Amino acid sequence: MGDQHATQIQCKTILKLSSDKELMVLGGQHKNMLKSFANKHFKCFGPLAIGGVCWTEAQLLYALKQGQLFGVASRVSPNLQAVISFIEDKFHFHILYLATSPDFLRQRIMFSIISGLVDKSKLLVKPIWLEVSVKNRIAQKLYAQLGFEVVGERLNYYKNGDNALLYSFTP
Repeated sequence: MGDQHATQIQCKTILKLSSDKELMVLGGQHKNMLKSFANKHFKCFGPLAIGGVCWTEAQLLYALKQGQLFGVASRVSPNLQAVISFIEDKFHFHILYLATSPDFLRQRIMFSIISGLVDKSKLLVKPIWLEVSVKNRIAQKLYAQLGFEVVGERLNYYKNGDNALLYSFTP
């Protein structure tokens, strides 16, 4: 897909979610937009918090520089509605972080994003891996709806000592 104007910023659209929502590659020029998203919606003092996990500014900039951070925005709103970070290598996709703005919950934005990644996974015959807190039942339900299966558990995975369930989607 070619470069598109979204929210008045030059971005590369990688997935069209609806007539006015697009998943875009975020870059360094979006740093302030990301800070606003994180600071407005997540309670973490100092570092940015995305998906309940604190990111330092250096980590955020690294993800932006590596092209591993993507955002959903509308052509009619300059605010990020959701963000996702994932990596792709020649063997698999690995979802690292994701978050939806509370202002846009229950609009199936994350369902659309992950569904698009599942479609790409099927096309490229690459599995998708992700971890989710054992306490995050809403996310677990979403992943099950999209065909992910629990394949393991990572003990004390999060800084607060919570365990993570390891999910996999295999095309």
